[in-house]
Amino acid sequence: MLKIENFSKENEFYEKYGKKIDWSAIIDIDEFIVLQEYDNIKTFLLTIPNNCNCIRLNWQIYGDDYGNASSDISIPVYDRITKKYNHSYNYHGKCFVKGGLKNVIFNSVHYPT
Repeated sequence: MLKIENFSKENEFYEKYGKKIDWSAIIDIDEFIVLQEYDNIKTFLLTIPNNCNCIRLNWQIYGDDYGNASSDISIPVYDRITKKYNHSYNYHGKCFVKGGLKNVIFNSVHYPT
């Protein structure tokens, strides 16, 4: 019998709070969620069918627009850094996982099962 042990903080978080939340996502401080058709994440999540347990959002890597990243920091970063890069990591993504599920295992922040 295969025994999987994973002691990641993601798994500890879900074990502790998974029954108390509707959805969870682990988003790094340098990552932004941009929704084209929705005003906020809550509105977007309300459109997800009840039988859907996980939503994966693909990455798009952006970079410094020819020195603009170090310019006026009063301008929001998403307005200063707009150059899309064709980067090998663009196939990655982050996931929203529905709360209250049994046996959720985060193999990483990118791949819950």
